[in-house]
Amino acid sequence: MNKEISAEMLLNYRYPERMRQWKVTSKGTFYRNYSSDAMAINLVENKVQLARDGFLRLLPEGLFFNEKSREEESANQRQWRLMLLSKAFIPIDSFAFRNKLQLEHEVDRLLQEKWDLILHRVFGYTAQQSIYSEVAGLLPQMRNRKGDLLFVQALLATLCHCPVKLDQSHRYSESDSRRCWMPMARFELLVPDLDAPNYRRLHNELDSLTEFIEEWLMPFDVKCDIVVRQHNDAAQPGDNLILDYNTEL
Repeated sequence: MNKEISAEMLLNYRYPERMRQWKVTSKGTFYRNYSSDAMAINLVENKVQLARDGFLRLLPEGLFFNEKSREEESANQRQWRLMLLSKAFIPIDSFAFRNKLQLEHEVDRLLQEKWDLILHRVFGYTAQQSIYSEVAGLLPQMRNRKGDLLFVQALLATLCHCPVKLDQSHRYSESDSRRCWMPMARFELLVPDLDAPNYRRLHNELDSLTEFIEEWLMPFDVKCDIVVRQHNDAAQPGDNLILDYNTEL
């Protein structure tokens, strides 16, 4: 076990269901020099020994011992009193440790959900949109990738698990006049064994993905067009081919 791992992190990872059940015994920071933070764990009694100073050790010794008691009590009597005081402070130490364990749990939960929070509060997307959750880690660096069409091509190939062909020769127009045609980048997804249900599913998913790419990755004057094509292997002599408008050879 790594000696640098805190007891809160260890117990939150291994036994999160016992968060409010642990009883703590503080053995002192002296043991921390050659032991891990959690010295011993008793799963039957929900007890953990920590290489830390408890509240009793942190309080002034004069609260419990004075000069007269030192002179009148023997060493065994002082040890017996310390043992009773240590047992009396176990609930206090346990309460403080449970609060720290709860805090560790909340920090761990926030770290696991950080991308969902960033997507929702900063970029306005929700975690239920699977396409966005897959590229969530790239959003903070999107400004460095804007206009990189080859990166968009590689991203689509990774998300859709198929080859992608980039064609920059197309144009588009918001009106019927050819005088205001603007550049358009067309990405063709070459999907093998494409059937009608898969085509409809991809077409629906690509609507939101196209809007996302246009907003974050495309230059402001270039339109993004993503189309789905059936991709067949090279034809062999004797193969039967069915050609239609949606077939790429």
